[in-house]
Amino acid sequence: MLDSTGREFSRIIDFGRQTTIKGSKESLEVADVVRRMKLVLQNKALPDLDTDSTRKKLRDNRANGRLQIVNHIGNRGAKAAVFVGDLIARLDEQVLRWEAMAALGRIGTAAKQAAPLLRKQLIDPKANDHHIIALTLAEIDPESEATREVLRLTLSSRDDKLAASAAIAIGKLGSGAAKFVPELNKLLTRKLEPCYFAIEALAKMGAAAQPAIDSLEKIAAGDRNPKSFPLRAAAKAAIKSIKKAPYLKPLALSQVALRLVFA
Repeated sequence: MLDSTGREFSRIIDFGRQTTIKGSKESLEVADVVRRMKLVLQNKALPDLDTDSTRKKLRDNRANGRLQIVNHIGNRGAKAAVFVGDLIARLDEQVLRWEAMAALGRIGTAAKQAAPLLRKQLIDPKANDHHIIALTLAEIDPESEATREVLRLTLSSRDDKLAASAAIAIGKLGSGAAKFVPELNKLLTRKLEPCYFAIEALAKMGAAAQPAIDSLEKIAAGDRNPKSFPLRAAAKAAIKSIKKAPYLKPLALSQVALRLVFA
C-alpha cells in the first residue's frame, strides 16, 4: 500500500502523462519516467540500509538497483533524514530526479533543506517537471513564507502548467491555503488544467473558500461540452465541500475523465 504522499505523486505523474501529446518524443520520455516512478512508489520490503554503502551506491551511476534504493529511502519517511543531502545531489541526475523528489516529499519536513533549490527550480521556465517540484515543496516546507511567496508568484503565472503546479501544491497546505483563495478564484477563468487543480484546492479548504462560490457555480452550470464535464463535476463537489457537506470526489474526476478532457 502506498502512503497518501505516494498516492498523490503517482496521481500527478499519471496526470502529466495524460496531458502529453501522444506519439511525440516527449510522450515517450514521460512514459518512461512514469514507468520508473511507479517502480519507485511500490512499497517493497527491502532490508535496512547501511548509511555508508548506500551513499556509495547512490554516487556510482553504474551501480544496479539505485531506483530501489531511492524508493526504500523514501519509504522510511523522516527516519531517512540522514540521506537528504544525498537525495538533493541526485536532483541533477535525469534518471533519478523524479524518484529523488518523491523520496524527499515522503521524508517530509525533515527534508526542508531542499526547499531553497526547489523554489528556484519551480520558477524556472526551462524546467519540465513543475508539478512534481510544487508537490515536493508542499510536503517538505509547507509553513515557510518563502515557499508560500514563490507559490503565489507561480500561481499568477501566465503559463498554464506553472499555475496548475502551484494550485496542486497549495491544495496540500491545509489551513494555510486559505490565504490563496483570491488567486485560486482567478484561476477558475483559465484553461482546463489550472482551473481543475484550482477547484481541487478550493474544495479542500471548506468554508474558507466561500468567496469562490459564485465562480464555482458558474462552472457547475456552464458549458455542456463533454470535455468540460469533469470541471462541472469538480465544481459541484467543491461547492458541497465549501458549504460544509462532505467532499466526495465524483467519478468524473477519475483518470478516465481526465483523459477525456485532455485527449
